[in-house]
Amino acid sequence: NYMNDSLRTDIFLRFTPETIACACIDLAARTLQIALPKNPPWYIIFGAKYDEIHFIMIAILRLYNHRPKSLDDLEKIVNTLREKREDERKKLRTDTSQPVELGNDSPSQQQIAQNSIVSSVVDTTMVVVQQQQ
Repeated sequence: NYMNDSLRTDIFLRFTPETIACACIDLAARTLQIALPKNPPWYIIFGAKYDEIHFIMIAILRLYNHRPKSLDDLEKIVNTLREKREDERKKLRTDTSQPVELGNDSPSQQQIAQNSIVSSVVDTTMVVVQQQQ
């Protein structure tokens, strides 16, 4: 389960699979109180370093220490955000109901300016004339 749970972290982006596997083995051995070889350290076979294994073990164990918020707390947060969004919508509605003076950079003014530009189209097609013999 440690390996599966570790997918919820970023350790797979930071460490090799072998090092992560060593950390999971070490956690499982500690949980089951199984001694692993210390001289030489068993993880050397996999090319893992103790500091990396230790960091990974702490990252995995933090998952189990995380206390999720209660449903009531989450509903309060959602309701607060919902009210804030509704207030912003009401504010936008009242702002758009007032007449607004158009400046030169508004889309309507740009459309008027584009319509007033005189454009000329140059015919670039070539006519080939063949001489009849």
